[in-house]
Amino acid sequence: MAGTTGTGRLFVVHEGGRLRLENITLANGLSDSGGCLYHEGGVLSVRGGLFLKCAARDSSGSTLLGRSSSGGGIFMQAGRVD
Repeated sequence: MAGTTGTGRLFVVHEGGRLRLENITLANGLSDSGGCLYHEGGVLSVRGGLFLKCAARDSSGSTLLGRSSSGGGIFMQAGRVD
């Protein structure tokens, strides 16, 4: 996934919140954790979705491309996934 050029995280699910995504493509998210989606609580539901070129980077700015505990596509701190 070289060439990820995202400018920020796309979604945050806050504690007590709800997010339902259906038949959607999320692409080019870039953040320190949860490049496309950061889930800190509440309920998340994804059906028929694609996460493309979403990346996490460490404090040095190095892109980790979803192969770390920081979560390239989704980082889940708490909450529930349906």
